[in-house]
Amino acid sequence: MATHLPDPLHRSAGAHWGSAGRAAIFGRERRERVGSWPFYRAGYVNALLSGRLDDGDDFAVVAGEHGRNYPFFHPRSRWDDLLMVAGERRLLAAGRRLPPLTLVLRDDGSALLAYRGLAAAARGALVDVDLQLELTAGLRPPHWEGFGRGPLLLGLRWQPALVRGTGALTLDGKRRRVESLAGEMERGSLQNLRARAFRFAYDYIAVTRPGAEAAAHVAFRSFPLPRGPAGWPLRALLFMARARENLTLCEDDRTEHGDPRALAPAPGEAIEPWVESVVNLGPARLVRQLARIGPEERRRWALIERFVPRAPGRAALI
Repeated sequence: MATHLPDPLHRSAGAHWGSAGRAAIFGRERRERVGSWPFYRAGYVNALLSGRLDDGDDFAVVAGEHGRNYPFFHPRSRWDDLLMVAGERRLLAAGRRLPPLTLVLRDDGSALLAYRGLAAAARGALVDVDLQLELTAGLRPPHWEGFGRGPLLLGLRWQPALVRGTGALTLDGKRRRVESLAGEMERGSLQNLRARAFRFAYDYIAVTRPGAEAAAHVAFRSFPLPRGPAGWPLRALLFMARARENLTLCEDDRTEHGDPRALAPAPGEAIEPWVESVVNLGPARLVRQLARIGPEERRRWALIERFVPRAPGRAALI
């Protein structure tokens, strides 16, 4: 069962999910910077974590802060969200800006995921949430997708980290410990051309599991958003550039190619979306799912992302 949340910008003026009493901390990836024509710049911070509550129940969370114009140079292309499973409870908060959300990945190896505000439950009821996760991060060297490097990069510079930690979750006044947390955080900076022909989309999956040995698998591929001849120029460029990843983050700061820990879904293995966020980004809708994979003895949690292009002339669904 998936939980959908309408775009808060379609509510009455000034309405939003969560309380505004706690401002988000923006890292360098979230600064509002447009870039000089014909380029634009944008960035994000993202997290996938899973663990156990103190009574043994499952816990998993996805959170993301995405700056203006990520990934498209378009006024609607910006969003934050929080997708969470706590036992049998499924919670979602989403919006163009989500002030109650704090998501930090620092160079010194410390990290923080916090949320203090309201979230929507499966049947639309609002739940008071106080989530505090203190994490340690094993940052890996940056990866470069596209052409060039540094200020000459046309593409994405992203940096993943394997994270572990503990924390606390309070729902409607009841506090519970969060234990055995493990997962992946990443931060990225994008520089791209503003022209519509250079709009890109991607298929993305990150998978992790709680336990004594932390590991996280990340795989994605980029492709042109325009269909048909309009996408041919970018398709040709991506054919010559680095535009995909398939790696596993392991302990001891090791990064292994592929999926040696068998975290990704096997052919025919059950994938159950538990919470889903659908965001209208203008040229396309982005579907983000917090999904459960496999039987209990091999339980993993995944973040799955896919883009749904808008047909010409079609009205936005959210």
